[in-house]
Amino acid sequence: MISTNPQTPTAPAVRPRHYPSDITDAEWAVLEALLPPKACTLPMGGRPEKHPRRNITDCHRAWIEADVH
Repeated sequence: MISTNPQTPTAPAVRPRHYPSDITDAEWAVLEALLPPKACTLPMGGRPEKHPRRNITDCHRAWIEADVH
């Protein structure tokens, strides 16, 4: 169950899969380390990302595997 208290949010124990091609936690650990830092975490600032990077990566991978152009 996810906490309703915004001070102590709790993530679900298992990340739901959206696509059969979703990357594993181990694959994500490697890919995440290669991505540039989020702009909102830099000293000059930036807008927070609207969508999680992992979800975008999963979607791109699904398109590639489906051979969508």
